Amino acid sequence: PMPPGPAKDAVVLLDVSASMQAREQGSTRFALARDAARERAEELGRAGRRLTVIAAGQQPQVLGTDLDGPRAAALVAAIEPRDTGGNLTAAAELAVAQAGAQGSIDVFTDASSEGLVLSRDARALATVHRFGAGGANVALAGVRVVASPFDAPGRTRVVVTVRNYAPETRTVEVRVTPLGAPRDAKEGVARSLTLGPGASDVVSIDGLAWTGPFEVTLSPGDDLPLDDTIYGVLPAPAPLRILLLTEDDALQRALENLARNLGNVTLLTRLPIQYQPDTAESVVIFDRFTPASPPPGNAVYLAPPRGNADVTVAGGAVRARFSEQREHPLT
Repeated sequence: PMPPGPAKDAVVLLDVSASMQAREQGSTRFALARDAARERAEELGRAGRRLTVIAAGQQPQVLGTDLDGPRAAALVAAIEPRDTGGNLTAAAELAVAQAGAQGSIDVFTDASSEGLVLSRDARALATVHRFGAGGANVALAGVRVVASPFDAPGRTRVVVTVRNYAPETRTVEVRVTPLGAPRDAKEGVARSLTLGPGASDVVSIDGLAWTGPFEVTLSPGDDLPLDDTIYGVLPAPAPLRILLLTEDDALQRALENLARNLGNVTLLTRLPIQYQPDTAESVVIFDRFTPASPPPGNAVYLAPPRGNADVTVAGGAVRARFSEQREHPLT
């Protein structure tokens, strides 16, 4: 006789990814899907099936197995959505292992059955219950702060990436304000942006007269409020601390003069034999010297000797020219 297989479970699989928080029919996709999943669990329980409940997040989670209808329904009712993506493929494979060849899988999601990546076994057992499709959503896809220790705080830039997931052209306002400030605060700076269907673009905002945590908001609101706010921090001005390791007095004087002209730069000079690898300076400049242990942070090597462990010296040059390459107008 063949060995017994897994239990003939009925699996209720609920998508908890961020997109399920989109508005739908006066509620959210997740709330509608959760209610339907709870009702399905009760129905399967009345039919005498034993149930498994799985939450399909980035890491699928089995919340309970060998459950009766009321216990499974209670577990489903307690599930909350996540602010991250999901992995329905992995969750479906987990469901197959629990259901067995004679089991069933009910998937509650906002993805179409055709759009899901499922194995042959999973597709044979799965019934997909879809809640919501498409929708008007423009998202804040990312934010970064571009700051230089040589610039005044007002020249720090906040670069925001915006993407239009809606099937039509959308015009939105991107606003940067100090965290906790009123939405109409004078410190806030706003930019308008028009995006075609599926398009993305960046907004660069500078001239900000404050430092500390900030929020970026998108208006008007749309079907997925979750991605209409994003956070960042504008760094407070801090002196650039440079350690120069050299025996060249002329180089020392030249860099000290440059530091005075730049302002907000502290230059400390030591002989190479005085170098300690645990230095806390922002930048360490090695003049014709490479240490046995490199510094933990930024380092500049001037004319490093051959045969060192850090920098490969391919040859010599009489003149060297340093140039800045800008691959994008915002960098």
